[in-house]
Amino acid sequence: MTHSNINPWHYPRVDLAKQYLDSLDIGLSNSIALFAHRRSGKTEFVTHDLLPEAEKRGAITYTVDFWANDQNPSECIITGVMNTFHTLPVRKQLKGQPLKEFKASLTGLSAAIENPNISTINQAFSLMSQIHRGDAKKVVLFLDEIQHLATEPAYSTVAAALRTFIDKNKDWLTVVFTGSSQDGLNRLFSQRKSAFYNSTAIEDFPLLGSQYVEFTVQAFSDYTNLSIAISQALRVFNDINQNPEVFSQIIKGLLFSKRNDIEDFYNENVNTYSTSADIQSRWDALTDLDSSVLGLIKGLIDKDFSCGLYSVKAYSIIKEESGADTVTKSTVQYSIDKLRKAGWIYSTGRGQWSFEDEADLVFIRSQKDGGEGPPE
Repeated sequence: MTHSNINPWHYPRVDLAKQYLDSLDIGLSNSIALFAHRRSGKTEFVTHDLLPEAEKRGAITYTVDFWANDQNPSECIITGVMNTFHTLPVRKQLKGQPLKEFKASLTGLSAAIENPNISTINQAFSLMSQIHRGDAKKVVLFLDEIQHLATEPAYSTVAAALRTFIDKNKDWLTVVFTGSSQDGLNRLFSQRKSAFYNSTAIEDFPLLGSQYVEFTVQAFSDYTNLSIAISQALRVFNDINQNPEVFSQIIKGLLFSKRNDIEDFYNENVNTYSTSADIQSRWDALTDLDSSVLGLIKGLIDKDFSCGLYSVKAYSIIKEESGADTVTKSTVQYSIDKLRKAGWIYSTGRGQWSFEDEADLVFIRSQKDGGEGPPE
């Protein structure tokens, strides 16, 4: 369940929340999957807009965050179920377990509820089924960063159990998936061997834009009686690749320093707030061979030259740029696996790759500018 206290800094997107819920209420599908990169505001949207709107419609909501314990997705599910269980009305809790005892009081009999002994995901799913089976109102299950189930082969059993539970309970259960890795979501929903294959379509989550900036600037003005120039705020927002989390940090910095000159403040602290600094750090941590492979992928995307990633010409380019003694198909594949796991790239088809984040591609283009392109 959510606790929708009003946050004056939260940019509400209630119409978008209603749009998603209406699509679920129609009944053509009982799930939606929303994709956007990290720090784009999708989790805040679901927890502050979509789930509260669902609760206004009478739904009970559950939230599972798969990054809360990235080594144990089963524990994430159990924690999410129990967090909501403890907020349910007594009559709902009683449906999920036997009474421990009855206590007499002036108002009559009251039930002392035993804490359910839930230690496996199947027990957690069974508890939800006992409580909600036959409910007139749908339950909304929010599964945040669902692509995490595709990161380790060991998590496939969790994914299979979750898919089975969802499919068996479509009459009372709707599901909202979110993910920040295009590659992970593709592996989870598009690969035939995955438990979630073809279970739902992945939708691009609409990113925040100028209206969000204007809202935040107005909230700052209401709180401080200081005015921020919208034109400056928009330039800063664009420079940080329209990242609302970083923009919020900049606004906090202005609050603490009692300033309103957002562009000057940003330029003075660009190494702290610029998303390019984070990309530079990740780039610097790469081996020469891995950075060469990324450069090659960039070249293929931009059509700087024509050759396959697993071709003799590509091996020659990588060998020359990285200084490696030998480069083979397995060399490139090992690098691809590392870059994929590190969130740089995702597969767009057999032997075809693209960048998870457009900002990474822009950065790598800047690294290659002025240099001599790969030979034709």
